[in-house]
Amino acid sequence: MYVTTSIIISAIAALILFIIACGSLSSDTFKPSPKLYPILILTSALAVRLICAYLYKGYGFDMSCFNSWATRLHNVPLSEFYSKDVFADYPPGYMYVLKLLSYIKNGMSQMNAYVILKSPAIIFDLLLGGFMYYTARKSENFTEKDSLILMSVYLFNPMVITDSALWGQVDSIYCGLIVVMVYLITVRKLIPSYFVFAVCVLIKPQSFFFMPVLIFGIIKQVFLDGFEVKNFLRNLISGLLAIGLIFILALPFGIENVINQYISTIGSSNYFSQNAFNLWAALGKNYIKVTPAANIAGYFILAMIVAFSAFVCFTSKHKSKYFMSAFILAFMTFMISTKMHERYGFAAIPLLMMMYIIRPDKSILAGYGIISAVMFFNYAWILKMNQVNINEYYASKFVVVVSAISFILASAAFVYVCTRFFFKKDAKAAIKQTDSK
Repeated sequence: MYVTTSIIISAIAALILFIIACGSLSSDTFKPSPKLYPILILTSALAVRLICAYLYKGYGFDMSCFNSWATRLHNVPLSEFYSKDVFADYPPGYMYVLKLLSYIKNGMSQMNAYVILKSPAIIFDLLLGGFMYYTARKSENFTEKDSLILMSVYLFNPMVITDSALWGQVDSIYCGLIVVMVYLITVRKLIPSYFVFAVCVLIKPQSFFFMPVLIFGIIKQVFLDGFEVKNFLRNLISGLLAIGLIFILALPFGIENVINQYISTIGSSNYFSQNAFNLWAALGKNYIKVTPAANIAGYFILAMIVAFSAFVCFTSKHKSKYFMSAFILAFMTFMISTKMHERYGFAAIPLLMMMYIIRPDKSILAGYGIISAVMFFNYAWILKMNQVNINEYYASKFVVVVSAISFILASAAFVYVCTRFFFKKDAKAAIKQTDSK
């Protein structure tokens, strides 16, 4: 069923992109309406996702967790939700969403209930695609037709569809918010970015991967670009209010319960790789427990990744530097750090698309395509093995070979993107720098 569904996704995506691309070749016959075409694309993207969400129940363990959490949230007070006797590895932010969904899915069949549980991620897919269209239209680099194509390239990306509509995961929610946060930093609107990041942290602990980008923005825009006491105090108060927002939203669940939940979740993964087709899986370390020495090395690797991200941010004069820094954090952490799950690299895809919108360059699109394909296969294989005896899969030679191929392909794409970012000087790709000092 999964293979069939994937083929249907790819076929529909290819057909829609083909129609749009062919139309864009003829400006005399293809004159998109500012309202009609975006709506048609979004509607088509929604239809594809709803069909997939109904045909495939999702990744069994994750969907069972969401379903049971929603039921528990419906039956007990928020203050009693987190308990030592109940497995719940998500922060309170997404629990509010599940609380709402618990009222909607009551009395539905299991498959319909699963569609409802997948709906928040599906909605965020569409919102992020629309945000990309909006951003491209504001840019002088793209026409209306170009913007429609870019939106479609993201919305009909099989990897993106698989994550939300098939798997049933919520990566598009927190990653979408991360994209908005980085965009706000890029356009020098730091204060709202604090609150967006606060919501991200409440939804997924993996949001902390991107905290360095926010710190870079603060250092650059508050301290280095002409320090002003008034601006400093305004940002300080806003930052404290954003932290306060986290505590206010966590309060109904019990602050101590929430803190314990974060600690247990962050420390729950103790493997070199948990089905992530990265460097460690290529070395035969999939589901092998991390040794103390490797654990220390893992922190050193993270520090080096953050340092490289900082180097990019503080040496580049291009407006896309914040998206490049965030992409480095997402991609390199997934590929060479320990304790990675198969989906932890998801954010690299929307970040690449946004980087292309800000700085059009063929290397970014090439990286987008290659890394999307690598991650799609990673997701697809895990879903396939979810239907059989997955214990046989963990230590298979297939994982080593495929992980090695994935690592080589994705790393080559990454190097290509980085090389072009640092050394390519193309007037067409440049944009005004008046507000990006």
